[in-house]
Amino acid sequence: MRARVKHSFLLLFLIIAFFQCLAQNKRNGFPETLHLPPQSEFSWTNACYKDTTHFINETLRGNYYWWTIFNMSMDTLYKSTNTNINFLFALPGTYYVTLEAHNGHVSLITDTIVIDSITKADFLFMHCSNHFVNHSTCASSFKWNFGDGTTSTSELPVHQYADTGHYTVSLIASNGINSDTTVKQIFVDLTHFPTADFTYRQSHDTVFFHAVDTDKGLLYSWVFGNYKYGTRRDTFTVYPDTGGIFIVTLLAYDHCFHAGHTDTIRIKSGIPYNFSNSSLLALPNPAVVNSDLNLLYNSAGANNATLHMYNTLGQTVLENDYSFHVGLNQFKVPINNLAEGIYYLILQGDVIKSGIKFLISH
Repeated sequence: MRARVKHSFLLLFLIIAFFQCLAQNKRNGFPETLHLPPQSEFSWTNACYKDTTHFINETLRGNYYWWTIFNMSMDTLYKSTNTNINFLFALPGTYYVTLEAHNGHVSLITDTIVIDSITKADFLFMHCSNHFVNHSTCASSFKWNFGDGTTSTSELPVHQYADTGHYTVSLIASNGINSDTTVKQIFVDLTHFPTADFTYRQSHDTVFFHAVDTDKGLLYSWVFGNYKYGTRRDTFTVYPDTGGIFIVTLLAYDHCFHAGHTDTIRIKSGIPYNFSNSSLLALPNPAVVNSDLNLLYNSAGANNATLHMYNTLGQTVLENDYSFHVGLNQFKVPINNLAEGIYYLILQGDVIKSGIKFLISH
């Protein structure tokens, strides 16, 4: 008997614990999924008389739909259960359009649409792309005059002007019955997109770069691959005397667009002389424009030599003969007629070949 009672109490305890566990899970578990009503919404395109208007259903959570179109007297003109509808209005005027959406719940929206018979010409000019945006209403044909002697019948023309400046542009929009004209003055400040192609030439260890573009309004950004940079259309950089392979990148900008170009260039060892053990010294270096260059030459013996000076184009800009005694020789070279830049000095004799490069700047 005691054993039966004991088992009964145990069974009752398990049943109570089971239901408490269910209640706890219900409190702490996921909430029941809510069945949300639909959210009715629609839009339309082409609200012109004698053209079919397209109604686009943008409802959220809808399963099926009722469309109704009324006139101002609330007479029903059209009904449909399609998702999207097309309708040709018989007359210009104001109409009501109702969309009723169902998913077990109901959502309804009513909007007013005006069917217009008035043709209106209008456009915008997108100066960065020379693109004309047609905002004309109730028109099926168009005639453009771009103000430079050229015309077009395209709905959305892209016209390339030959030069910058102000132009008077006219647009005639027509629907076969009515027409409208608008005239606007535009300003063209871009005749072509930027290009980032470039050419280069090497003179000794200096490489001159040229950005291939005719638009003077561009901005440039150069990366020469030797940890140096430039911002001019025509620029230069000095590479190591040993030469090598370098990756050069050019970015060209205007106020609307940018373009980039990267090329790998091989630079030859630019200077045919080894200056690392040179006994020729130029002071100061950089030298100052409109001054003299002081040269020091340590000669191992009495000898004669010719001093050659070259610019970075390899052109000879100075050539003088000198006689040297044993030991330190000091002499001046006039550079007051030379422009800023990099120059090369070569001291050439029967037993002498020494050289350096120096810079003239302000």
